[in-house]
Amino acid sequence: MLRYLTPLRLVVVIIALDLALFAYVLRGSFMQQDIEFVHLVGGLNQPTYLTHAGDDRLFILERPGVIRVYQHDALLPEPFLDIRDLVQDTKDTEQGLLSLAFAPDYQTSGRFYVYYTGEAQDGDTVVARYWVSDGDPNRADADSAQIILTVEQPAAKHNGGQLSFGPDGYLYLSLGDGGNLSQPENAQDTSNLLGSIIRIDVRGDAAAYNIPPGNPFADDESVRPEIWSYGLRNPWRFSFDSATGDLYIADVGDKEVEEINIAPAGDAGGHNYGWPAYEGRHALHDVPHLDADAITFPAFEYPHTTGEGIVAANWRCAIIGGGVYHGRQLSTLQGKYIYADWCSGLLWSLEQRDDGWASTELIDTDFIINSFGEDSNGELYLLTGQGDVWRLAEK
Repeated sequence: MLRYLTPLRLVVVIIALDLALFAYVLRGSFMQQDIEFVHLVGGLNQPTYLTHAGDDRLFILERPGVIRVYQHDALLPEPFLDIRDLVQDTKDTEQGLLSLAFAPDYQTSGRFYVYYTGEAQDGDTVVARYWVSDGDPNRADADSAQIILTVEQPAAKHNGGQLSFGPDGYLYLSLGDGGNLSQPENAQDTSNLLGSIIRIDVRGDAAAYNIPPGNPFADDESVRPEIWSYGLRNPWRFSFDSATGDLYIADVGDKEVEEINIAPAGDAGGHNYGWPAYEGRHALHDVPHLDADAITFPAFEYPHTTGEGIVAANWRCAIIGGGVYHGRQLSTLQGKYIYADWCSGLLWSLEQRDDGWASTELIDTDFIINSFGEDSNGELYLLTGQGDVWRLAEK
């Protein structure tokens, strides 16, 4: 979630930056005593995302348009891909190079996909296909780009930001509502893709993409057939549970709450998550012709304050979705969904119990948590606004 720093958050950041790097861990409050952070790398230029290609390498995205490779405990000197001349990353916006997804058959096809806001497209969302170079697995072929999708963005925020292949082999993409206050109903207007999760088929030799036959609106001429679900404000991050296939969508809220929507594996899609008529379960705006009974409410939500007012110690503003943990190092987190908040620096775990979904506070940090990432072993990483990557580990 790439929000600009509000005055209150800026004060917190300035205070934090006066301290040594490792003070972020030492000053943190570890509610779960068997968890710690391991520092991988620092000095990055606004890291936005981290992923893997099925091997021991980590691919780290920097907002201006660079993909770095981390291998054997070090960043490689040359980038995997540098598209800074293509990316619009205006200061104090949510633009930039936002996500990366390797094709399920990447080891043989060499294909991968990037999500960015385009300079030539006046900040519109661009999804482009690339190939790895023939001679070097750590360098992409920068000349191989094929733009497969462009989505007009009315503003430089609420652009969404996630690409991920689902268990079904299709490519999923999240888009925010565009952040344009004069068009608050974008997320309910299914004639465009704003405020939605879309699902497309990028397999085969098609220059762009095909519509999966099982998409919920594939046969509805009044709805964009790419749409899988809609009614979202800014689903900055979503993820699939690698064990079950369940889809977790972390949708950034407005003034009241942050929400997590969960679609179980095999779900038929077509959900309307309610924005802007609802923020979480709370009615907000009167949207004409919206059937409240048709809304899918979140599995879990949390408020922006804890009832003690807006102070640095408890102020929350933007959920940062992580993933369901299936790594080898954190036995107490197995099968739990890990997420954080951009303003407070808090980390939580979420699990389903007999009486519903329950959240447990794990760590109170001074990090500005921009995003999570995962390696090929299922271990989770934090990417921070301070330019660092940290791995969650067991003490």
